[in-house]
Amino acid sequence: SPTITLTSSASSIAENAGSSLTLTATSSIVADEDITITISTTGTGTEGTDYGTISDITISAGDTTGTASFTPTDDSIYEGNETGIVAISTVSGGSATEDGTQSVTITITENESSPTITLATSASSIAENAGSSLTLTATLSVATYAAVTVVIDTSGSATEGTDYASISNITVNAGATTGTTAFNPTDDTHYDAASAESATVSIGSVSGGSASAGSSNQSVAIVITDNESAPTVTLSTSADTVADSAADLTLTATLSHTTYAATTVD
Repeated sequence: SPTITLTSSASSIAENAGSSLTLTATSSIVADEDITITISTTGTGTEGTDYGTISDITISAGDTTGTASFTPTDDSIYEGNETGIVAISTVSGGSATEDGTQSVTITITENESSPTITLATSASSIAENAGSSLTLTATLSVATYAAVTVVIDTSGSATEGTDYASISNITVNAGATTGTTAFNPTDDTHYDAASAESATVSIGSVSGGSASAGSSNQSVAIVITDNESAPTVTLSTSADTVADSAADLTLTATLSHTTYAATTVD
């Protein structure tokens, strides 16, 4: 009785090849009726997603071979190299049987480069009392197979948690190319303008999806403009008159509001 083997025309194919490999089922001898070979698939690649659905193979009566196609799917998501393991599941007709355990492993080579991350801000300055936020956007050069976490670092003359709210890390979901977080200035009654408050927000680290920080656009500078005017000083005394033998009077200098540095009144 005939036995069936399975082969592939090549062991690898580029995701963007624009062509197919040929899967060939071969019978050891001619049968007097059609032989049907059902196909099963496993591997890191997914049938119907990373490559087209593979049809079962028919070896017509009087023939010794039948074929099916393996066609990779060209997408715009970075997934790295993937495998499709194509095996014979069942054999029927012509008293044929599988020759032992037959399978072929095909590598689908990735055509996208691994993704890199850049960071941008919706504006380079914001008023301390704006009552709104700026948007910080992390952008992937190409979508990837898993979520990417972008850890945010801060520096500058402004202090995170004091002059602006704590900034959360950014997540770019699998299959997406952007993720965002907010920059919220804190409105206080303290005069800061002369201290030139600025925040530098940068990419601290990147993990997930084989992504990495890009070679440029890894930080943004944001100026927080003060809404308080420069403070003014008024002078008062604890009394309008004093006797020669009385205790000293107290002279008090009062600022209209606090400021970033010590103030000396001569």
